[in-house]
Amino acid sequence: MAVLVDSYSESNVDNMFGIQTAGRTAGQSFQSSAGILASAIFYLSKSGNPIGNIRAELYATSGTFGVDENKTGSVLATSDNIDVSTLGAAALITFTFSGANKYSLVNGVAYVILVAADFSVNGTDYYSFGIDASSPSHNGVHILDTTTFTTRDSAFYVYKDDATTTSTTTTST
Repeated sequence: MAVLVDSYSESNVDNMFGIQTAGRTAGQSFQSSAGILASAIFYLSKSGNPIGNIRAELYATSGTFGVDENKTGSVLATSDNIDVSTLGAAALITFTFSGANKYSLVNGVAYVILVAADFSVNGTDYYSFGIDASSPSHNGVHILDTTTFTTRDSAFYVYKDDATTTSTTTTST
């Protein structure tokens, strides 16, 4: 069973920000509790007919949490790909971290979770990212590429594996 690490509800979204330039990333900083990264959820939609994949990426941060932090270094973990053509109207989309990408989160450490794409976008075929641009109240910051916005928050959820869940095998004699 997954346990919530941090979130900012999609009920706060007042803008679907179109990611219309190739290579752009968007996401949110958060402070973690200890555990193994399981999934990230973002509020996304698509316009037109984009073809390709999107994924979530976890990064370490630099700067002061909630003020000017940003992603730093190489990707720590990458989710399984999601075919962007399967997106529709705005909805919560789950990105699963599996195998070697089940990263060990450290208690009290700030991270950045972003959505990245590996397809060309244009003015008609792209995906959009749900943000709160009118009254953001999450203690982290929204990040677009390498720019920090304290005046926006992303709708997101980050989950870790429940450390108390164990697998038990029963044998009969």
